[in-house]
Amino acid sequence: MLEQKHYSFEASEQPALRADESARLQASSVKIKALRELALALLQEVESLKGGEGFEARTGVNFSDEVRRFETDLIRWALMHTGGHQRRAARLLNMKVTTLNAKIKRYGILAHSLPTNVVDLRPA
Repeated sequence: MLEQKHYSFEASEQPALRADESARLQASSVKIKALRELALALLQEVESLKGGEGFEARTGVNFSDEVRRFETDLIRWALMHTGGHQRRAARLLNMKVTTLNAKIKRYGILAHSLPTNVVDLRPA
């Protein structure tokens, strides 16, 4: 009788080990995906610096222009990621739809001009 309990204990541990191993493999997969995406984003940034003069080489920075460029890139990314749905993009950016729509109009962002090589940096 004692041996049966011992064997049943080992058998009940086995599914827990499989679930734990599966969770570890899934976590590793997520980490690898995040590292790959970060590496791609870093490579894109390096390539963009090669194209023109570096940030430090400029004599001054126009804050408004930089904010506009940053907001435009974020809005385009959100619209591309949501397939052009403004309501979903606004939710993704944590802003009101009316604010997003106003920025789209102000910056002249067109749905057909959305980039296709955007890297998703959100955790999976």
